[in-house]
Amino acid sequence: MGVNINTNKTLGVAAGTSIIAPKISSFTNTKSIELDGISDFVDCGDPSNLSFGNGTTDSPFSISCWFKLQSVGATKWLVTKRLIAASPSNKYEYVLFVGSTGIVGFNLYDGASVIRRGRKSSAGIISDNTWYHLVGTYNGVGGTNADLGIKIYLNGVQVDNASSNNNAYVAMINSTEPFKIGQSTDGNIDEVAVFNTELSASNVTSIYNGSGTGKPGDLSSLNPISWWRFEEGTGTSASDSGSASNTGTLENSTSFSTTVP
Repeated sequence: MGVNINTNKTLGVAAGTSIIAPKISSFTNTKSIELDGISDFVDCGDPSNLSFGNGTTDSPFSISCWFKLQSVGATKWLVTKRLIAASPSNKYEYVLFVGSTGIVGFNLYDGASVIRRGRKSSAGIISDNTWYHLVGTYNGVGGTNADLGIKIYLNGVQVDNASSNNNAYVAMINSTEPFKIGQSTDGNIDEVAVFNTELSASNVTSIYNGSGTGKPGDLSSLNPISWWRFEEGTGTSASDSGSASNTGTLENSTSFSTTVP
């Protein structure tokens, strides 16, 4: 039975300049992407505005997405900027994920998989074939207390109640690893957004209640750096409705779907 839960990086512009995503005049959500859990993902490249550390210090950021899994049982890397492999070990930045037992987590990496700070739910709270809204936020504090600056919200409710730490973390590196959506994920993902701020609890609630409780809405007022809506319906490109124009490419058999939250 599904759980019923109702929870700076600069862009290279002049100081004091505010870049705002254009408001969508008539918001509708009719498409998502569908992934096979094997080779499918969306590749958004390696733009500098999707990295939030330089090996010495971190900057605040947040990630928001909607997802529905076909099955819980293996780790689903919903949104990643890290190498999903054992080596080399210098390509790990961050990941928003669902664990094999149905937990949710948000990890930051200091270049290697064994050097991390993260938060997670202590118990499995994700079920098959159910739409969820997941947000990971980070205040950019860095250092060994970086996990204390992380929060995770599921369906508008903060759910992180355990740490996921390993070794002496300093800050995320700025690796060359692409930003990927949906790697090793079977099911659907929709309305993925990245912000160069720590979203507040009220911000998260407003996203979850965007077009009615549990329905995505227009994020323009929150100024996402990138916001992949997947409304194209055809082709292999996923346009960025945020301010950064980080177009994604649907890889392998990744396809558009009319299944939405």
